[in-house]
Amino acid sequence: QHELEEQREDILRAISHDLRNPLSAILGQAEILKRRLGRAGLAQEQASAEAIATSAQRMNAMIQDLVDAARLESGQLRLNLQPVELGPFIADLLRRLAAVMEVGRVRMEVPEGLPPALADPARLERVVTNLLSNALKYSWPGSEVTVSVRQRDSELITSVSDRGPGIAPEDLPKLFQRYARLGAGAARAGGLGLGLYITRKLVEAHGGRIWAESQPGVGSTFSFTLPAAPAQRAG
Repeated sequence: QHELEEQREDILRAISHDLRNPLSAILGQAEILKRRLGRAGLAQEQASAEAIATSAQRMNAMIQDLVDAARLESGQLRLNLQPVELGPFIADLLRRLAAVMEVGRVRMEVPEGLPPALADPARLERVVTNLLSNALKYSWPGSEVTVSVRQRDSELITSVSDRGPGIAPEDLPKLFQRYARLGAGAARAGGLGLGLYITRKLVEAHGGRIWAESQPGVGSTFSFTLPAAPAQRAG
């Protein structure tokens, strides 16, 4: 078992270092080339450089998914748990995502007076970002995406709902599996089929649950739970 863990670590180091370093160089040079071609007014060539940069970014995201999946499976991912006020947290995240996502289509429904969740802010950000990205990408163009939070007993439930083609009923149980190969809903997994798998593992690492509900031709809702943070005692 110890030898297997060492082999896993060697593979992770190889992926992180030997693959990402040249990839970073490709991405950096593509960005420089894109800017220079833009200044020169060479729009077609600039579009080609943009395609190179986009492909490099996509490959980098896939590598990160592989590394994160391995760490989650081996229990090596450590959480920095702290109270998180979900309303302000999501509002701030939407502001920061405005440069890369159509957050103008997102409507928040977070009532006042909710207790904070107990979560790792960085990992929670990835969970919400993954679900928002999926909802915006696979909903009808210009349609509204809703992010809502509600309390149930000692847990908080966050839901991301979209209006779109939805997911086939037979694919719903497989959505959060590793390397899932689905039918019409296959794109929901994204990349290597690890995006929603990692989202599930991150939620479960917090002691929560995640699930999806969908009506084909109407839309989908992805929901996850987090424990409420223990009440702070005065004094």
